Amino acid sequence: MKTKWLISSMILSLILFYFSMILLYKAGVSFQRIDTFGYGLLPAIFTTSLFILIKQGKPFYSKTVNLIASNVFSVYLITVHPAIQSQIFTEVFNVKKFQDNLYLLLLGLGIAIFLVLLSCFIDMFRKYLFIFLAKLKFHFNLNKKSSGTIK
Repeated sequence: MKTKWLISSMILSLILFYFSMILLYKAGVSFQRIDTFGYGLLPAIFTTSLFILIKQGKPFYSKTVNLIASNVFSVYLITVHPAIQSQIFTEVFNVKKFQDNLYLLLLGLGIAIFLVLLSCFIDMFRKYLFIFLAKLKFHFNLNKKSSGTIK
């Protein structure tokens, strides 16, 4: 497929998706279950177009992308844990008060970016802490061996 058709289908599906949400909001439909908007034809068109577009693209190397990608599993574990998930979305961000707001998608995107960056920072801190502790342990093990004691 041509790139311009893929990008056009992505943009059109996003416009139709957001427009349908606005129409439902104006009709008085409450967004009690906003997660149901993530299913259906328009999100499927968008995600399929995005997948094909990325698949057709030229491979590239980015230190930033690789850094974030190496932390994605920790982001998932941190944000999906039941104890943390309820704290994040009910007490820290209180997303229920934005439930019937048209800017919910933008707010969700902002929260997602913040959580990914915060989780990446936590995971990088954990990695460097473990490296430091491993070096420290190795250093102390060398000192014990050089003390000349017989085991």
